[in-house]
Amino acid sequence: FQDVGDGLALLYLLGEPRVHLRLVTTVYGSASVRAATRAARRLLARLGRNDVPVAPGASGATDNPAANRAAQAMQELVDRSPGQVVLVATGSMTNLKHAAALDPAFFRKLRGLYLLGGVNGPLTWNKHRLGERNFSLDPEAAYQVLHADCPVTVVTGQAGLSAIFRARQFAALPAAGPVGMWIARQARGWFALTRLWFQDGGFGMWDPIAAVSVAHPELLESEQVHITSTRDDLRSGQLFITGGRSAPVRLVHGVRDYDRFIACLFAAWRQANIQSETRKNVK
Repeated sequence: FQDVGDGLALLYLLGEPRVHLRLVTTVYGSASVRAATRAARRLLARLGRNDVPVAPGASGATDNPAANRAAQAMQELVDRSPGQVVLVATGSMTNLKHAAALDPAFFRKLRGLYLLGGVNGPLTWNKHRLGERNFSLDPEAAYQVLHADCPVTVVTGQAGLSAIFRARQFAALPAAGPVGMWIARQARGWFALTRLWFQDGGFGMWDPIAAVSVAHPELLESEQVHITSTRDDLRSGQLFITGGRSAPVRLVHGVRDYDRFIACLFAAWRQANIQSETRKNVK
């Protein structure tokens, strides 16, 4: 993975007891679709989870929906289990746009959407301004998912800076077994990069927050909002909101309980080890 957060989120979902992972899809963004697909398949194979298919998705916002294997796989999965599937999207929203193009009722058949993207103010880390990296890649797709006819949760760019994975957590990774050791190897470089770029030791947990929001929303600070952003606003990922108890979108601002959030991640990573060993023993 180009961004270690993608791998951390996937490992969490594999080990979280409240989640049954049915499909992994890839999309353009911080890495090419080919590279992301290869990395996801390699990680799943490492854990003996070849039962989870990986479907490559769009390589750009203007791709043909009919050629998008990820969109087709999502649409088929949702058709088989209407009202039961939740989708977590932590990159461009193009695959979701394409699934809706293949089936206009696609969003109505979902149990929920959990999206990582958007900023509702300046996104600054140690005086360094960060750009929005997900909704802005395909503003039309972002607009569609923000107005999807199903429960929608959005984890903002600001939320990731509320949970920085630091040296103390890094030192505890061996306790999470082989998965923890793999994370340590992958994360070491990110510690060096963030120290160089942001003069900070650690990295933001954007993707894991989006994943944890599925099973443990109680660990996060959120509010119900209406999102009034136009397509032009979404070219820079800008979210303009108004409040309201009956508003349709749950906006996650950050982590409420950092220690419990980290404990939740470590517990799922340890469980991923146990599942992996069990599968190897059965074989």
